[in-house]
Amino acid sequence: MYDKEIEEVGYTPYQMRMVSSLRPVASDTIDYSYKSTNREELNDLFARRGKADDILIVKDGYLTDTCLTAQDRFKQVLTYFKIPYEE
Repeated sequence: MYDKEIEEVGYTPYQMRMVSSLRPVASDTIDYSYKSTNREELNDLFARRGKADDILIVKDGYLTDTCLTAQDRFKQVLTYFKIPYEE
């Protein structure tokens, strides 16, 4: 976690998932700027995927993200800061 100073550094092993189907899920209020510490909104949207493998987040009529992309960005942050993780 971070604020003016780093409070905590942690990581979770990354597991690559096969994605062959996506479901659009709308949320005009979602804010996941702190998704590495609070994934509640993402998890709530992901739970609405039905039989799809992942979701496409639609905000204000625009496709903005996928739950999988949010995870991939987290992996990029770990790589940038040279924090080890398992594939």
